[in-house]
Amino acid sequence: MQVFTPIEVAKHAANKYLGVLVAAKYARILNEFPRMSADIHEKKLTTRALEELTSDETRTVLGFRAAYVFDVEQTDGEPLPAPSEASGDPGAATEMLKASVLARGIAIDSVDDLDGALGTSSGGHIRLLRGLSPAMEFTTLVHEYAHELLHHADDRPASRDSRELEAEAVAFVVGTAVGLDVSDAARDYIHLYRGDREALAASLNRIQRAASAILVTLTPTN
Repeated sequence: MQVFTPIEVAKHAANKYLGVLVAAKYARILNEFPRMSADIHEKKLTTRALEELTSDETRTVLGFRAAYVFDVEQTDGEPLPAPSEASGDPGAATEMLKASVLARGIAIDSVDDLDGALGTSSGGHIRLLRGLSPAMEFTTLVHEYAHELLHHADDRPASRDSRELEAEAVAFVVGTAVGLDVSDAARDYIHLYRGDREALAASLNRIQRAASAILVTLTPTN
């Protein structure tokens, strides 16, 4: 049985959106998933129902259902466009930014793999993918720093889309302020998380507050 990861399947969703067709000779690779049956009926999840659902009750496999899956390499068509990236030279701003992050007691590590991410924020610890361009290192660090400032307290937005929108908007403001070309990269990322004018307006005060807190640390003092 050939199994593909959710990331590989998710990649094809973008392929299909852009009109890339799955090659017919690969379209029938199957994963098998058992259909289960038990002598329990759907019900409201009361305490008693929860006990029944988590009991050691025997279940019988009645059959299997087929799920069509594929690998991104098994597709035809033009290659997908590469995602936009920030460009330019942040100069000394990167080191000033890192000093500001460290001064807040937030650790910064460079790692070889982040499962497809460029950076992560985990409350007091930022990880950056090693080998990023200077512009991408700077904007990714700003993005993760914004998460640290805005999204590890009780007032953080419940929606992940809103949190990503806020962090990337902060990266756009700060990146632009130091002279980087970040417009296309920020636009693509914000669209990925369904960002629009209304969502930006709802988070504007939070975005401005975080961007100002970061920018003030990037101003050289005599």
